[in-house]
Amino acid sequence: MTSLSGRCAIVTGGARGIGRTISSKLASLGAAVAIVDVLESEARDAAQAIGAQGQKVASFVCDISVPSQVDETFKRIVGELGGAHILINNAGITRDNLIVRMTDDDWESVIRINLTGTFNFCRVACKHFMRQRYGRIINISSVVDHGQCGAG
Repeated sequence: MTSLSGRCAIVTGGARGIGRTISSKLASLGAAVAIVDVLESEARDAAQAIGAQGQKVASFVCDISVPSQVDETFKRIVGELGGAHILINNAGITRDNLIVRMTDDDWESVIRINLTGTFNFCRVACKHFMRQRYGRIINISSVVDHGQCGAG
């Protein structure tokens, strides 16, 4: 595996599950890691546990669906961790249901987090990556189909 020493990785939805595992792996490869999540205590706990590996790891509370929060969080990450080189868009939610039972609010929540949140972080990261002439973005998605009709 390639060493990520000197790189800073941002992992949205990094407090638990796949995001926490990704954060841990990136830290084990030498990256400083920014765990971004709406779950404040879980993000803090993940950062402390992963940071025990010896790498710099910090947690940042952010609702990725809100552009101003993403902009501010990105600035804080660069300031506190010394840069940004890798963005892992992992945050996502499910509101599994048959399409005829899915509410408008559920649909809007899925779109706001899974699509708009990813866009928000990509936009701010791309500006930074273009200026520094380096950056990597990895978008994680799911095999879950949110538009089941149940007609089977």
